[in-house]
Amino acid sequence: MTEKKPVVNFVNAICGSGKSHRLKEYILSFKNEAVPEKFLIVVPTHALADQFKQDLNHFRISNHHIFVEGATLNLKSTLADSFQINVVITTHECFTNYCHLATFNLEMRSLLAEHNVVIDEIPDGWFGAEATIRHAERTAENFPFLEWLEERNGLLYLREEHYDNLYKYYHEKHANSDNLKKVLYVALDGGGVMHTECDSSYSFFAYTYNPILKAATWAKSFTVLGAGVNRSGFVWMAENVAQMAVQEAGEHLQPDPERRKHKNVPIKIVAVLSEDIKRAGQSELANIFNNHLREIRQVVGKDFIFATNNDKAICDFKTIGLTELGDRMGGVDVSMSSYGINSYQGIHCAVFLGCANLGDKDRKRWANYCELVGWDFETVMEKKRQAMYFERCYQFLSRTSIRNTDTDHSLVFVVPDMAAAEYLKTHYFPGSTIECLGIKKAGKQHETRLKVLEYKAQGLTQKKAAEEMAVSLRTVATYWNQDTRV
Repeated sequence: MTEKKPVVNFVNAICGSGKSHRLKEYILSFKNEAVPEKFLIVVPTHALADQFKQDLNHFRISNHHIFVEGATLNLKSTLADSFQINVVITTHECFTNYCHLATFNLEMRSLLAEHNVVIDEIPDGWFGAEATIRHAERTAENFPFLEWLEERNGLLYLREEHYDNLYKYYHEKHANSDNLKKVLYVALDGGGVMHTECDSSYSFFAYTYNPILKAATWAKSFTVLGAGVNRSGFVWMAENVAQMAVQEAGEHLQPDPERRKHKNVPIKIVAVLSEDIKRAGQSELANIFNNHLREIRQVVGKDFIFATNNDKAICDFKTIGLTELGDRMGGVDVSMSSYGINSYQGIHCAVFLGCANLGDKDRKRWANYCELVGWDFETVMEKKRQAMYFERCYQFLSRTSIRNTDTDHSLVFVVPDMAAAEYLKTHYFPGSTIECLGIKKAGKQHETRLKVLEYKAQGLTQKKAAEEMAVSLRTVATYWNQDTRV
């Protein structure tokens, strides 16, 4: 008999469609039953958790928000003592830690058996890290797990007879590095660890699917709500790595049909960079911030919201943005991670000038790891870019009047590149028009300087940066300590 797969249910609908409202209505429907259903609601931030709690209080539904220090253990005790509490609310971070620990703890897993777990907004699909261990005289003594792993097909795997040893070591103070703990978690969970060694250190790189997905096996039901969730890395990892069944949730959790897509109002999406620039990186954005913000002002006028990266070694993105887009142009600064911010529904223009791409060094690591572990590298990169860049951009743009079902006002959205513009048009705003400001890369000398500073910000040495750029070490040294501004 074939064992039934755990099921991941999903609700795929736009921002502002009423996904959370529909969930609250569903919870309310059990209020008068003799034995109401139990729910564990997982949201991105404590602010959203508190908002959810206040809404349930309005309906007089007993609930508890986990927000204290030691939240993971508090969640465990709350679930164990939830006879009078039908709804427990916590954050993505807390529940990730809970599932991380529950992987090795039967009691913690069993506490979820009566709960319907609902994840509001899409967590990262991957869990893991790169950990570096410096060579030292006592390396073998302090890191005995090096002897407990064996190489198979280019990766290190835990020898079965050493499972108890690694589990014990995992809980000792020697393994107090968060990155090392994540690497060891992957090994304990049966995953492979990529290992490299240089003159000064060992480097370990290991990833698996997000432990939150394990709750689909332990809980009564498991559902994730989010725009674009069906094409997310979270669902891809569930289906292709965790080997879970993925299906659309029932109508009881779906928003009203007329609210699942945006109203067909006039939308103009303006891509800043030239069409021949395939990927907006920090060096391309630095050129925009240093030389081309005036063109953007001409597009949006004075009433708009904007989002930027924080200040980096390559460019003071946040500082320049606050001065030029904020103080001088009248824009309002909003976080790139803007879940639950609904204060700007009267604004019709938005400028998103941020990026969150993996650097060349990280892409090479992922390419090597994907080849060894059997994942399709291009698909993984596509899913990561979608979550880190395109969907974050969409979340930000959705703070505007586009989420207001009563508006028919035209909107203008400014984004870094054509890739973002085309993604938004394809998946969210099919009736929109796309324009391109056509800003080219900086001159070759300036571009070289920006690239050097970008590699410096990524932590590369001068020698490694020279190798990556195929230029002389002298060229790199020339720009290494220069100011980021023109």
